[in-house]
Amino acid sequence: MTTDPRSQEPGNRMDAETREQTASPTESAPMRPVLSQDPKRRGFAGGQGIPMNLPAKSNLLQAYQVVLYNRALHPEFFQLKGRKVVADAGYELEAWILPGQHVLRFEHRSLCVTELVSDNERGVPQQGIVSAFLCAGERDFEHAFSPDKVNYMTTVQTETLSENLYQATHDEMVDFARQAQALSHRWNDEAGKCLSIIDIQRMSREVHVQSYHLIASAAMVLRTQTIFELK
Repeated sequence: MTTDPRSQEPGNRMDAETREQTASPTESAPMRPVLSQDPKRRGFAGGQGIPMNLPAKSNLLQAYQVVLYNRALHPEFFQLKGRKVVADAGYELEAWILPGQHVLRFEHRSLCVTELVSDNERGVPQQGIVSAFLCAGERDFEHAFSPDKVNYMTTVQTETLSENLYQATHDEMVDFARQAQALSHRWNDEAGKCLSIIDIQRMSREVHVQSYHLIASAAMVLRTQTIFELK
C-alpha cells in the first residue's frame, strides 16, 4: 500500500532536514500519462505494460542526475526550448525544458530553490548545491528548507525498453502532452524520436510537477514527480 508523505507520523517524516532513499531495482506498475500527485506513490501506471529496469543500452542512463540548489541558475548555461511560469499566493514556479533535461525554479519570499535534471556532468554549476544524486533505478528524496517553511519532495524512476515498447510509449506521451497542453519538446537523436515533457499542477499551498524524458538512443524513459510545499 502506498503511503502519502502527509500521512506519516511527524517523527518518521522529518527526523532530519534531508532524507534520501534508494530502492533496489524492482518491477513497477504499468505506466499511463496521468500520474499520481503524490511523489511517494510507486510506479507510473498506464494502459500498456512497460518492463522496468532492463539492462541499459548505453551509458546515458548512468549519467543522469538530479541536482538541488538553494539559488537560481542562469539560462545561459542551457539550451532552452521552452519555458512556463505559474504563480499562486505566496510562490512562483518557472519551468525550463531542454532536450532530455529540465530546470525548475521555485521562489517563496526570500527563498529560491532550483531542481536540475541533466545528463551533462561537466555543465552542472557547482555553486549553491544542496544535494545531488544519480537517477538510475528509483529514488525518493526530501529536503526541508526549515527557516522558510518549504518542503521539497521528489521521486525519480528510470526504465529501459524494447524498441517496440519505446516507440509505443513515445507516441502515447506525444498524445498526452497535446491533450494536457503540457510544456514539451521533440527532437531526434541518432536512434530515433525523442521527447521531453513537463506537466504542472498548481495548488494554493503547493505545486506538483511531473516530467518525462524519452531518449531513443538508450530506449530510456526517465520520469520525475516533484512537489514544492508551503508548510
